Amino acid sequence: MYLIFLNMQVNTHIYAGKGSSDVKLLQVSDLINELEKIIDPRMPLFICGDINSSPGSDPYVLLTKHEVNPTCAEAPDPLCINEHLKLHHSMNLGSAYASAFNDIGQRMSMIHPKTGEPFFTRLTPLHENTLDYIFYTENSLEVEGLLELPDKESVGGALPSPLWSSDHIALMGCFRITRPFLG
Repeated sequence: MYLIFLNMQVNTHIYAGKGSSDVKLLQVSDLINELEKIIDPRMPLFICGDINSSPGSDPYVLLTKHEVNPTCAEAPDPLCINEHLKLHHSMNLGSAYASAFNDIGQRMSMIHPKTGEPFFTRLTPLHENTLDYIFYTENSLEVEGLLELPDKESVGGALPSPLWSSDHIALMGCFRITRPFLG
């Protein structure tokens, strides 16, 4: 019996503690390093989840820019852990929302004009954060469509709400395989 995987999906939830950017970077680094060990680099890949990091943070940069300089990392590193981490990878990952709208030039009203990411995926009375993402291999997949995002008024100003049962906004996309992978 042969199994042929046409793509691989990974779901994750990175630690949420405030002031723990070093832990978040460590977890994302471990995730990426383990994925590189087990998948063929030609295989289409999705990494979806609550990264608990904003656009421009070290975990986000590691995923989308493929490396973080350990000496320039945002996280305080009193134990010098970063210098022992592999903070680079060879996967060509992009964020679905940022890639689609930066590349195509389309705009949705709920997309931040500088980051291309949603204005928020988590909303409280005191904070709006983008913490959730769909990352994908840009060299083998193409974004064809994305779920339209709600605005603050439609969710009732905070999540969860009577209309939205989750404390995070759902993200969803439609993708096309541009470079088939067959074992």
